[in-house]
Amino acid sequence: MKATAKTRSEARWRGTGREWATPPELFSELDSEFRFNLDPCATDRSAKCRRFFTESDDGLSQNWGKSRVFLNPLWS
Repeated sequence: MKATAKTRSEARWRGTGREWATPPELFSELDSEFRFNLDPCATDRSAKCRRFFTESDDGLSQNWGKSRVFLNPLWS
């Protein structure tokens, strides 16, 4: 079954889904303006930038320096 916006949102709010990647077309539009170079809250499969941190890297405790940071926005 293909996940729809409704099923993704329901899973997120029920706690049955933890990882939601930004759709490529949305990231591309944002990246064309901001040129992100760090995704601090990613997985190996969902990373949108060459430099990224996974949950095990604990991105919140890493040095982001002067990076242009992309964080997955809320979407549905």
